[in-house]
Amino acid sequence: MPDGGNDRGKEVTELLGSKAAGRARSEQNLIKTNKITPEVHAKLIEKASATHRETTQRKKHIKEVIDLFLEMKVDGNVRERLEQMGIHNPDDMTYATAIVVAQGIKAINGDTKAAEFLVTNSGQDPKYLLEREKIEVARQLAAKPVQDGTPESDVVIYLPAIDEEEKPKDKPEETEVQLPDADKRDGNDT
Repeated sequence: MPDGGNDRGKEVTELLGSKAAGRARSEQNLIKTNKITPEVHAKLIEKASATHRETTQRKKHIKEVIDLFLEMKVDGNVRERLEQMGIHNPDDMTYATAIVVAQGIKAINGDTKAAEFLVTNSGQDPKYLLEREKIEVARQLAAKPVQDGTPESDVVIYLPAIDEEEKPKDKPEETEVQLPDADKRDGNDT
């Protein structure tokens, strides 16, 4: 006998597609914080914080390992290839240099991903150049001397003058309105 939950899951998957159905099922598993006790909420926060710390430490360790690898000196065949390419400085005989040279050779042979890698990591990527240019302009504006008590980097907005007639009044005048008696409105003048 088929499980009703599985049939419902299949229906959701067919209607929404596999990714959206997965999101819908995981949203059903969410617990609203207003429906749990403060103690349970505190434990969940503590667990999430611990997981975040572990992930951060793991990423930091991976970055350190990568940095160590890139700074390692090459030897043997890789060293000979770098020397053939014209790199003779012993300080430049690292795996980082070897990777850049290998990507350069791939780019020369038409690999667009390798060319993109080189452009991005050389600081010549147009979006990074534009961002750097914006930062430099901001620095120059901030470094300009102050004239007449107004820094050059201030933005001045000119607004049209307001006529006296257009000025809003502080408080509208209160007027008292006298309503006619009910008898007079009905036409009964007694």
